[in-house]
Formats: sequence, structure tokens, C-alpha cells
Amino acid sequence: MNKTNKILILFLQGLSLGILSIIFPPAIFFIPHRFLTFAYEDSIVKSILYFGIACIGVGLLSPTFGVFLFTICGPLILVLHYMMTSKIRSHYTIIAGGTITFVAGIMIMYAMGISGETLLSEEGINNYIKNAEMIFKNSGLNTAQFDDMKAALILSFRNSIRLIPSIMVVTSMLLSYITYNKSAREIISSGKLVPYGGPFEYFRMPRSYTIVMAFVIVIMDLVLKDMETLSFNIKAILLFSMFIQGVSVLKFYMNRMKMGKFIQGFVILSMMLFVWTQVIAVIIGLIDSILNIRRLPNFL
Repeated sequence: MNKTNKILILFLQGLSLGILSIIFPPAIFFIPHRFLTFAYEDSIVKSILYFGIACIGVGLLSPTFGVFLFTICGPLILVLHYMMTSKIRSHYTIIAGGTITFVAGIMIMYAMGISGETLLSEEGINNYIKNAEMIFKNSGLNTAQFDDMKAALILSFRNSIRLIPSIMVVTSMLLSYITYNKSAREIISSGKLVPYGGPFEYFRMPRSYTIVMAFVIVIMDLVLKDMETLSFNIKAILLFSMFIQGVSVLKFYMNRMKMGKFIQGFVILSMMLFVWTQVIAVIIGLIDSILNIRRLPNFL
């Protein structure tokens, strides 16, 4: 494939996935690794330029989302490219990428006037209740039934807002992890060397991470009781990371048992959809963080 065609395909992929992200936000996870790979193989300046042009194209349909896409993914591509070319270990690179993405997300929220205070203000709660009432009434619920649910809806809304920091941390780290790993695999498959932590089935948080997080949560719950929101978010981050680690353990053993890709996908999807399977994955992740069960001899 000649260089012109390669650039055209890169641009079209970025543009089409960017437009898709407007109506299906998870598509954004499959955009930046393409430009990171191109930056490593060609030029970071050209890569950011082509990515910027793709964002302008997205901005013609949705100016706000075009700016959002460039602000979130642009710094991520720059940071990952610098650390990748500097041959820094992959987990440090992924953490740095997640951090810069989180900071970019905070900047966007404040630029748009979005904060916990505004969302949890009387006006914010009233707007949420009005929208919820409209949805439930359209689904056949009468006013009396909705009034019975109102207190539970407000509590659920408040808890969701409290979780925004942990959701942003998790999303930022996922975007960085997916971007780095997909790009690293493509670069390695082309015959070049780059630091790579291995496929998802070998994903594992350090034991020290679990111990420190658990210690911080205990201290906050017993001593710093006025920091309930921070403790709430730390718990959410720990549980999610253990869930991901539990799923990676299951994938490791499914590969060992040579299960088909369809069955593996079905099992992983089931782990995400049901609460009891989520709990199982979290427990497996916690056990693995302490014992590293993938290294135990004759285990399964």
C-alpha cells in the first residue's frame, strides 16, 4: 500500500469512527490507536495534523463533540507516543496516558460549566426529575406511581453524580490501555520492537495496589468519615479493577482449555451483564491479586 492511500484510509477511519462516536460513544475507544501507530511509524506531527483534520470533519456535524474528541485523544496520542519512543515500560506509559486523559476530561467539564455542585443543585435535580417523569409516563406509568419512585430516583441520581470521578478515572485508564496495547500489537506485527505488557489474559494489578487501596478505604471509613465521597469513589475504582482482573483470569483459563472465541465472548459478556457474575469476577480478581493463581502449578 502506498503512503497516500495509507494516509487516506487513516483519515477516513478517524472521520467515520468519530461520526459514529456521536451516536455511539464507545466507538471512541477504537480511534486513537490508529493515529498512535501512524505516529510511531511515520511522524507525530503528521499524525496529530491528520487527526485534527478528522476532528474538524466531525465538528461539521457536531462542533462540541469535534472539540471534545480532539481534546481527549490529542494529548493521549502525544503522551503515549513520547513514552513509547522513549522505551518506557508499558504500565508506566498507560498510567501516564490515563492521567493526561483524566485531566483533559476535567478541563472539558469545567469549560462547559459542569461540576458536582451544578449537577446536584436544586435546578439540576429538578431537570432530572422532569426528564425521568416524561420517560416513565411515556412508558405507561401514572403520576401516583411515579411519585412513589421519586425519592429512590433522586437517591440514585445523587449516587451517580458522586461516582463521576471514579467513572472518569476508569474510562481514562481503559482508553489509554486499549490505545497502547492495540497500537503496540500492530507495531510489533510489522517487525518493530516496542515495550508491550502482553495480551489481556495476562493483565494483573500489583499486589501492593490492592493492599494500599484496601488500607486507604479502611482508614477513610474508620477515621476520615467526613471524606465519604472520596472513599465511595476509591471503592468503585478498586472493585472495577478487581473485576477486570477477574475477567482476565477467566480468559487465561479459557484460552488454556482452548475454548472458541464465540464461547469466550459469551462468557465475558455474561460476566458484565449480571450482578452475581460481576461479584464472582471481583472475588476471582481479589484472590489473584494476592496469590497470582495463574502461576500456581496444576491449578485447573
